[in-house]
Amino acid sequence: MGYHGLKIGHGLKIGAVILAAALLAACTNADGSANKAGTGAVIGGLTGVAAGQIAGGGTGATVLGGAVGAGVGGLIGANQ
Repeated sequence: MGYHGLKIGHGLKIGAVILAAALLAACTNADGSANKAGTGAVIGGLTGVAAGQIAGGGTGATVLGGAVGAGVGGLIGANQ
């Protein structure tokens, strides 16, 4: 009996790579300067997803938490 590990399909791996690239791209502008609104939206969205998952536990609560968190984080970052 050995460890079989979690089998992840290629589609999920590609999606994770695309998501990681999008998250990193949101943190800087094309000229290399900091994109505070983008960074705030990413941090707020991830925090909102975690809060939605903890509070509601379902898909709807998680998505709503992420959307509200991204919106609030983006607004806060834009006003820095």
